[in-house]
Amino acid sequence: MIIDRKTIKIKANEVVKNNSITYGLIVFQWIMTYVFSLIVIALFPQTDFMQSIVIIINGLISSMIAFFIAIGGLKVIRDEDWISKEEKWSPYHVLRYFPAALLSQLYIFLWTLLLIVPGIIKALSYSMLPYILKDDHSVNAKEAITRSREMMNGNKLELFILYITYYIVPFLLGVAGAISLGAFLFRFISLLGGYGAETSAGSSFFGFFLLGIVLLIASFVFYLRNITRCNIAVAIFYETLKEKRDEELNFPHF
Repeated sequence: MIIDRKTIKIKANEVVKNNSITYGLIVFQWIMTYVFSLIVIALFPQTDFMQSIVIIINGLISSMIAFFIAIGGLKVIRDEDWISKEEKWSPYHVLRYFPAALLSQLYIFLWTLLLIVPGIIKALSYSMLPYILKDDHSVNAKEAITRSREMMNGNKLELFILYITYYIVPFLLGVAGAISLGAFLFRFISLLGGYGAETSAGSSFFGFFLLGIVLLIASFVFYLRNITRCNIAVAIFYETLKEKRDEELNFPHF
């Protein structure tokens, strides 16, 4: 089965248009990540050593929250209840996400120490982890990581390109906005220092500022729009891989 990114993106757009809760998932993720980061900062003393511990804890919490947001996206495309009676949730089933987040982030961090590229490759390899844990309560963290690597074998480039198509526009808009504001600040400092002619400080001076603000706002709007669709698209990507894997398992081998 060939993964059709265009079809996945079309399906993701349709899901988001028909389910405004998909935006709520992303906003909820931002709010919860911010709230928990404040709680962790308040609980630990502000020493150099403890600041490193706070960063690690916040990273794990952020990964856990991202896991559940990803699962929420999967529930949306499957039109499942948020708390399904068929899913036998228990403290064990919920807490096993923690070692999965811990191990995956540890492996990604260690591979990133070599170079950025190996870290990105490992992050793509473990991208199916939350969905696997959600669908199969019998697997532990290491088994889920292994299964995710197997599912992503030969499919990492496809997912990477899918990510790029969603994030490239807000990234470029953000860079352009930052450059425009940088030009404004440079011009402003030059004027304060008396290096620029006052006659040239009119429309072009504030034009850089206004353009930078507009571009940054557009970057945020596109980011919210695209990250919402990306969350759904990755869930559809998982469903496509799962269907492919099930077909291979059920195909008779002679």
